[in-house]
Amino acid sequence: MFSIFSFLFGLSFAIQLRSASQKGQTFAGRYLWRLCILLLIGYAHSLFFPRDILQLYALLGIVLLFVRNLSCNGLLWFSGCFFLMSLALRLISEESLQQLLSFSSYGRELILLKIVGLAKLDYLLVSGRLFSVFSMFLLGYYAGRKSLFSSTKNNSQFFKRVLIGSFVATSVFGIFYLIVKNAAIVTDREVDAIFAVQRITQSFLYVALLVKLYELKIVEKLTAWLIPVGRMGLTVYVTQSFFLVWFFSRDPSYVLGIGLGGAMLVTASFFLLQIALALLWMSRFHYGPLEWLWRSATYLRFFPIRKR
Repeated sequence: MFSIFSFLFGLSFAIQLRSASQKGQTFAGRYLWRLCILLLIGYAHSLFFPRDILQLYALLGIVLLFVRNLSCNGLLWFSGCFFLMSLALRLISEESLQQLLSFSSYGRELILLKIVGLAKLDYLLVSGRLFSVFSMFLLGYYAGRKSLFSSTKNNSQFFKRVLIGSFVATSVFGIFYLIVKNAAIVTDREVDAIFAVQRITQSFLYVALLVKLYELKIVEKLTAWLIPVGRMGLTVYVTQSFFLVWFFSRDPSYVLGIGLGGAMLVTASFFLLQIALALLWMSRFHYGPLEWLWRSATYLRFFPIRKR
């Protein structure tokens, strides 16, 4: 899901860039201001959910602006390079890891670095997430450039090949991961690198499978109720974090008592509630609350939110 979320950010960048070009509007200035607002929203989110991803997206979104004129082949090439860099960082020795952590740990408590999202730079580097996220940004931007999702029926054969290829790759890497993990013939960080590759191929599998299923009219109709919650993605993400952090931190003994199954039931139930509330909200309003705030702040004017 993490990879798909990053991929969608790059895809949305391509959509925004194309829309601004078609309308003859300037893009860079407003886009940078939009990312600054996202950075602040991410900082507020990080105050109660330390694993916030919005700040990293805002920072890497700035870099995305500077590579927007790359050719499609260039985007693919750099995407592959950044992903390999993320794997390489996962393979560094424990000694080098400790040196890197001690070198940058002092910055974790600096308020300025917390606001701009760099307080966790050591973790982002060591985990390879800094480069894997940008790799998915570029891949999503490439998909947007190619209009792969504008008409999935016209690209049906492409998604069929992706579905088959990703299924084979996910199976192979999944089996390989289990073998090396149980045999203990490699280090934990090498096992983690293999698992990272398997996660990426599994992400491709999910996307291609959903696209192929969506070609069926019955699936398209059954999933229509997910549209409102998708249009409120930012609001859903932040409120979900707020509720789950509050629920699972208020009484540790209770949380341990319900176990993993109980925790999953609580999480799934809350998401179902969010879906129902999103359906009700979007029937009366044009935007989700945070989406409206983000849009209004981007254009420095209040947009009408209530539907007439």
